[in-house]
Amino acid sequence: MANAGTPEWWLDRLYKKLRARQPQIKTYDKWYSGEHPAPEGYPQADELIRRLLDTLGLNILPRLSDAGVERMQVEGFNVNGKNNDDIWKIWQGNNFDAASQMVLQEKGALSESYVLVDPNLNAAGVPTMTPEHPEQAYVEQLPASQGRMGLKVYVDDTGDVPLRYAYVLGADEISVYAAPTRSGSGWALRPSWEFQESLSGANPLDECPLVPFTNRPRMLREPRPEWWPALRIQRRINKTLMDRMAMQDEGAFKALWASGLDIPEDENGKAVQPFRRAIDRMMVNENPEGKFGQFEADDIRQMLLAVKDDVMAGAIVVPTPPDQFLGEIVNVSEGGLEAARDSLTRRVNLHKMYDGESFETVARLTLRAAGKESPSAAAMTTNWVDLENATEGAKADAAVKWSSLRVPDEALWEKFLGATPEQIKLWKAASDEQLSRESAVGVKAVRDAASGGV
Repeated sequence: MANAGTPEWWLDRLYKKLRARQPQIKTYDKWYSGEHPAPEGYPQADELIRRLLDTLGLNILPRLSDAGVERMQVEGFNVNGKNNDDIWKIWQGNNFDAASQMVLQEKGALSESYVLVDPNLNAAGVPTMTPEHPEQAYVEQLPASQGRMGLKVYVDDTGDVPLRYAYVLGADEISVYAAPTRSGSGWALRPSWEFQESLSGANPLDECPLVPFTNRPRMLREPRPEWWPALRIQRRINKTLMDRMAMQDEGAFKALWASGLDIPEDENGKAVQPFRRAIDRMMVNENPEGKFGQFEADDIRQMLLAVKDDVMAGAIVVPTPPDQFLGEIVNVSEGGLEAARDSLTRRVNLHKMYDGESFETVARLTLRAAGKESPSAAAMTTNWVDLENATEGAKADAAVKWSSLRVPDEALWEKFLGATPEQIKLWKAASDEQLSRESAVGVKAVRDAASGGV
């Protein structure tokens, strides 16, 4: 057995934890993706419930989870109050506008996701940043301020023998191991790891390059997906839908009844149905005491209302405006809808606080990888695009009021117009050029006046 604290010891420890987490992450993914188990009372109906959800589209979990992600978009990083171009160049060189959204989406859907910073330069000539899935990556936070240890595992099946690679990511060194595996097979309990000396070496970043993004982190509890509070409600919706389908199959049509009939039998002594309904048929009973009638079809409206109520309940436990679900909003005042949107805004702001810290850690690592000075955590802030639903007029009015307080134009452009750092630079250059032209015209007018227009 490897000595405690060695790369081999960490490989064994982190691999066990990553392997043990696989079933949970897969379960989260199935709920998020709509591959739900059959409700109680419907054994052997897994395929039916999946087909039902595909048809009706009533998996509310991704909508609850993603509603906040759609309002979260990084537009830059400030260091000591000024936009840092070096970080943004690396960010854009990795196409991380889209990749960062994947990180946030998977974090909300599966409880965690990661970003890996690789000092090796990519095709754009900047350090590499990659989003990492929680089925392939794991981070353990060390006690106090000792940092963290990370593990990245993946299968390379491009060679003659598929190999499972494991990267043990420490602050001082990166240790790489490989073990033969069957392509597409599950995770072995103890792979036959072999150290890959050519791929291993010192870590120039002096910090674990794998950065976790944790959904609503807690002290002594595992993180949960964003949709987790609505899981019981989703189960109830599935049960109601299955009951509705069963009711439609059994009782959606008006069944006939008759009394005082002489039921004929076939040669085997089995009863023969004497009447079949059709447009050109008439039912006749020779018994004067006989009667015909029909049962009323089952009313499924109560079930439809129950599903609608459950959808709204999901929007309450995971604060989401009702207009995210319903094409028609009834009996919801403008103030009530605004209050619901405010609750989503508060939810988004909470995530920005946590995720901003993680993105800033990634940014500091990329600066080190690029050979740039890495600022302290206190000096950095993450800039988010303002994606609130204010009208253009409201934004313009607010900008005018703030400008009266002598707020710089660049800050107004960013806050109220949602300008990106690149746009702010262009606008600032154009504004300075215009002011320069106006100043030159003004100086010329003064000189002309002083010289009598000569």
